Amino acid sequence: MQLHALCYYRSKSEDWTDSWTDRHYLARNLVKGVKRSEFGGFSLLRLVNGKSKRLDNTPEGQRAALAYASQHLLTKLRDLGYSSAHLVPIPASNHVDPRAEFTGGRIADAIERRDPDFQAKCVLYFDTQQRKSAAGGGRNSTEIERHLRDTGVSGLRNVVLLDDVMTSGAHLRAGARYLAKKGIIVEDALVVGRTTWTPKSSMFKCEVESITV
Repeated sequence: MQLHALCYYRSKSEDWTDSWTDRHYLARNLVKGVKRSEFGGFSLLRLVNGKSKRLDNTPEGQRAALAYASQHLLTKLRDLGYSSAHLVPIPASNHVDPRAEFTGGRIADAIERRDPDFQAKCVLYFDTQQRKSAAGGGRNSTEIERHLRDTGVSGLRNVVLLDDVMTSGAHLRAGARYLAKKGIIVEDALVVGRTTWTPKSSMFKCEVESITV
């Protein structure tokens, strides 16, 4: 499975030796805005039409982040050769009610609103609330897969997995394996942010990565 990320997401790791720059803050604020997580300060998003949108810790700033991310993820899908796809978001750690809203679902829905040929299929959820990665959970893909459930996967085609952030890749591996056991092979996954512990030459030029399922 190939991973395609919109931006690198700077970790607070002490391995970093350089100072934060505007581009680091922009990438961080974009991810936090999509996740609706609180952050200080603001960044300016340069839009395709040449205008700018303020990215800050407000509902309007969060909408700007989601709009920007969905637009550019849709572009990535088209660049990969997809003319249509079913977008299956990885459930959040506390996503145990398949009817409830969660970040990956919001991203998938936003892409579908831009192009209905790319349909959001929020079919995955957990049978019990999982420990968040920040709390020491979320790194064992086998354990994650064991708790995945679905509302029905028949009829899914051209499936692309979707998530807000990838750190270790455990959730994406679990999702891909779970679907593979249902006869659905996933070739590509998209994320808004790819966690990195080392400086990158550009926060918005992410290398394609292979994820072993």
